[in-house]
Amino acid sequence: MDRRRAIAKNLRSLSHKPRQRATWYNRAAQTTRVSTEQGGWDPVTRLDDILRSKELRAHALRVALTSAVDRLKHLGALRVTLFGSLATGETDVGSDLDLVVVMPSTRSGRAWRRVLYEQVPGDVAIDMLVYAENEWERELPINSFLRDIQKHGRVVYEKAVQ
Repeated sequence: MDRRRAIAKNLRSLSHKPRQRATWYNRAAQTTRVSTEQGGWDPVTRLDDILRSKELRAHALRVALTSAVDRLKHLGALRVTLFGSLATGETDVGSDLDLVVVMPSTRSGRAWRRVLYEQVPGDVAIDMLVYAENEWERELPINSFLRDIQKHGRVVYEKAVQ
């Protein structure tokens, strides 16, 4: 009975996240179609597997984030901002690492992007939006997506002003 309470509590915790709740519920429903008396999956066990997979993915993303930020610091990044599912705490088994990277204006954002994608290791999928500092300052006032990232994202590294 304790496992069923835990499942109900998990469902309640997703009540304010309709898309995530629907995904979680659909996965749970898939397992309940198979009767446990017929040697099928136990739905509680399947849900535990899904939740464990999500936790493992979140851990892998955090490890990859640490590695990527260390490499970006070495390459001269001025600021690294995390956004997306890891920043909001809504990671799933297919989540990737979403970063905005601001680099010095010594190269264009496009040139920096090529360098960073070659130099930053990726044990998990990493999406980087790369801007030279002057491009970032020019784009920020006119790009609502970047303003949203700046407002809701999590700055994971910022170079100290010297």
